[in-house]
Amino acid sequence: LNLGLESLHVRMPQHCKNGQAAAELLQAHPKIRFVRYPGLQGDPYYELAQKYMPNGTCGVVSFGFEGGRAAAEQFMKSLKLAQIATHVADARTCVLHPANATHRQMNDEELVACGISPDMVRLSCGLEATDDLIADVAQALEVGRQRQTSADRLDDAGHGHRRHSHLVRRDAEPGGGFEQLGGLVADDLQVAFLVDVGVVAIHQLQIGRASC
Repeated sequence: LNLGLESLHVRMPQHCKNGQAAAELLQAHPKIRFVRYPGLQGDPYYELAQKYMPNGTCGVVSFGFEGGRAAAEQFMKSLKLAQIATHVADARTCVLHPANATHRQMNDEELVACGISPDMVRLSCGLEATDDLIADVAQALEVGRQRQTSADRLDDAGHGHRRHSHLVRRDAEPGGGFEQLGGLVADDLQVAFLVDVGVVAIHQLQIGRASC
């Protein structure tokens, strides 16, 4: 902590610059439902920020998606520079979906009651070059928008149900079937894995024998 504090005054200008740029990009995007950032005009804390933080506010931007929880998860999956982590003021940009992380124990109604909507994402901007960070956020927004458009076209054409990333195949169960998992599953974290009860059981047995 002390090492971080020693260089904080050097890092903060870039955190603030990236946060301001990201907030302005998000505010102008049609896919975004709201943006919370004190450096934006119209924000409830804008006047206070101008008074007490005239040289920049922070690097943390919170925003929500018109497409709800699924759109938020798709955006995070599509980012290339940012890492999914709870950190703030890190050298690398960190992104978090509170509904699937820090507040995952709450249902949607409880999330709204405490001021966290299921579609909300928290972006803590790091020290990357501003142009690189903005380009990454922009491409992630566009990927989600294109996929949403394609899915809508499939639905309109009657080509079946939209794919849901929170359904994981369980081939070990009789007749296959699906199990619905709450929150962001490994597929959304770009990690390919199968939930196979038989394989897991064998693996656990092998671990148990190895530890004896």
